[in-house]
Amino acid sequence: MSVPLTLLGLLEREPSHGYDLKRDYDTFFGRGKPLAFGQVYATMGRLSGTAKWW
Repeated sequence: MSVPLTLLGLLEREPSHGYDLKRDYDTFFGRGKPLAFGQVYATMGRLSGTAKWW
C-alpha cells in the first residue's frame, strides 16, 4: 500500500495532526519501514495541492 493512500485511510478515521499520523502509521505499518516526519508533511502537502516545488 502506498504512503499517500495509507495516510488518507488514517485521516478517514478522524482528523489528525502530522505527529498523530506518523504515530498511527508506525503503530500499524511501520515495523519494517517506519515513516519519517518529513515524509508525512511532504505527502500531505502534495495531496492538498499546497506543496512547494522548487
